[in-house]
Amino acid sequence: MYILIIDDHTIIGAGLSLLIKGEFPQAKFDIISNAEDGFKSFSTIDYDLVVLDVNLPNSDAIELISKMLVTKPLSRILMFSVYPDSLYAKRFLKLGAKGYLNKESGNEVIIQAIKSVLNGGIYMSNNLIQKITDDLISERTENVFEKLSDRELEVCLYIIKGFGITEIATILNLSTSTVGTHKARLFEKVGVQKEIELQQLAKQYNIPLHY
Repeated sequence: MYILIIDDHTIIGAGLSLLIKGEFPQAKFDIISNAEDGFKSFSTIDYDLVVLDVNLPNSDAIELISKMLVTKPLSRILMFSVYPDSLYAKRFLKLGAKGYLNKESGNEVIIQAIKSVLNGGIYMSNNLIQKITDDLISERTENVFEKLSDRELEVCLYIIKGFGITEIATILNLSTSTVGTHKARLFEKVGVQKEIELQQLAKQYNIPLHY
């Protein structure tokens, strides 16, 4: 078994590999800390599993996973994130990820998720399953951040962390005017007028301001 872990926090990648090796002693790992090198390795090696951090610096996670699945559509990709699954999980599952795992999950949950994906299934937490079921029954969208497009959400998360428009434009390879447009639209959609109000709203939905 060959597993690729892409996470900019090397201690997390190392710890995760040790945990997995305890369950799968024969497993081999490549642990890569940035999106560019991670994609190069992904493109040249057929991995049994890819564990992909949502929060890679200077990278668009949605664009990255889309590119991966265009290159190798049958890949098993498990998203690994500090963000609650209520915010991001459904987006990545729709793109083709096989699971979404919060970094604060316990060891047993992590192993359960990895086994599910390796066995050809899709991993979702019990909370996410319940939320999706409730939303379908009531035809509602409870989390206001779900109103945002993929790009608006990306811009939103950088604003929450205190990045300015110019910094976000550089990171996402967009013009400052485009970022400004996304900012105006997302502010209108979630009902805020200032960055501090957006940060306060994020706290209400347990979205971390730093990682």
